[in-house]
Amino acid sequence: MNIFFSTNGVNALDFEKTFSYIEPFNGKVGVEIFPCFHVNGYKELFEKCHARLRDYPVSCHAPYYESEYSAPIGTASYIRSMELLDLTLNAVADLNTRYMVFHHNNCSFDPSEKETMLKNAVKNYSLIKEQCEKYNIPLVVENAGVKSHQNMLLDEQEFIDACRALSCPVLIDIGHAHANGWDICRVIDELKNQIISYHVHNNDGYEDGHRRIFDGTLDFEKFLVHYKKVTPDADIVVEYCPQAAADAAGVQEDITYLLNTLER
Repeated sequence: MNIFFSTNGVNALDFEKTFSYIEPFNGKVGVEIFPCFHVNGYKELFEKCHARLRDYPVSCHAPYYESEYSAPIGTASYIRSMELLDLTLNAVADLNTRYMVFHHNNCSFDPSEKETMLKNAVKNYSLIKEQCEKYNIPLVVENAGVKSHQNMLLDEQEFIDACRALSCPVLIDIGHAHANGWDICRVIDELKNQIISYHVHNNDGYEDGHRRIFDGTLDFEKFLVHYKKVTPDADIVVEYCPQAAADAAGVQEDITYLLNTLER
C-alpha cells in the first residue's frame, strides 16, 4: 500500500509545488501525476522536475483535458487524446510508475449516445492498454463522471459489470461514487479482488468538489473501516482540487491522519 498526493491539487504551471506537499513525509508519500501536457510550458516544467520524481513512488492519470476515450477511432478528438497519452507515457516511462488511470469518458452526453460511446470506450481501452503494456504500466479503470455534470456513462451496477467483463484492475474514486449516490461499501465488496487503488476526497453528495476528506457528507471514517477490512493493500491517492490543496497545513494534517490510521 502506498499513499499518493495527486498533482490535480496544484495548477499546471505550479507543478514544482508538488514537492512541498510530499517532502515532509520523508519518502512515505508518493505522487500521482495528473498530466497537463496540453498547457504551454508544462512539458518543460515537468522535465525540470523529472529527476526529483525518481525518488518517489509514482502513479499516473491518463490525460483528462482535451482527451476523450469514448471518441471514435480516427476522429480529431481521438487523435488528440492519443497524442497527449503518448506524451504522458514517454514522460513517465523511466519513473517508478505503478499504473495509469483510465476513464471510459470525460465529456457530457445525451442518453441516446450512451451505447455507442461505451462500445468506443471499450475498444479504446484495449488499444490504450496495449500502449501502456509497452512501458510495463498496468491500465486501471476508474469510475469516472458525475450526474451533476451529465457525464456519468456507467451507473453503479454497470460499472461493476464492465470491470468484471474487462477483468481489469480497478480504481474506486469515492468522491465520484458519493456524488452519484452509490453504495461505496457494496462496490468495494463486489470488486474487492480487482481494486488496487482509491481516489479519496469529499463533497456535498452532488457536486464533484474534491474537498478535503472530512469536508463533506461522505462518511470517510466508515469508508476507511471498510477499506481496511476488505482491501487493506490498495493504494490511497489524496486527490484534492487546487482550492482545497491551497490549505497546505490541512493537506499535511489529512495525510498524517491517513498514515497514522493505516499504519500496520
